[in-house]
Amino acid sequence: MMFSLAGLEAYLYNRRSPATIEEAKAKWRSINIYVALLSKSPQAQQIPALAGLSRLGIRTLAMALEYSAETSVGKNAVCHVPAVMEWLRIAGDELERLCVSGEEPWRGGDLWLAEGGGRVCDEARWKFWRARLVELVDG
Repeated sequence: MMFSLAGLEAYLYNRRSPATIEEAKAKWRSINIYVALLSKSPQAQQIPALAGLSRLGIRTLAMALEYSAETSVGKNAVCHVPAVMEWLRIAGDELERLCVSGEEPWRGGDLWLAEGGGRVCDEARWKFWRARLVELVDG
């Protein structure tokens, strides 16, 4: 059985060239800047393969903010914060619009589900993410 790592972990656990935590954070941040910029480009959104890239921002926020440190996704949550900050800086308005519309389905991490959260990106989830980000940044 094969599995794939997503996000920052793909750099940390690369058998051929494992990255340090700082290298992985920098690479993950850079990739997320690029994708966030593409998500804001009207020209890029005209290309079917690039349309809707804001959903990757939702994925990044969920990976970083919805999982406890006891989970495989959550153990590196603080390392995802720079990527989250870039998504919010570049495309935060679009991410908020997607969430507040309440129409974007998204499975939840253990912290979100423990708060009684559902499987849709909505205003409550957006507020949860903002509060969780403050918690991670303040340490």
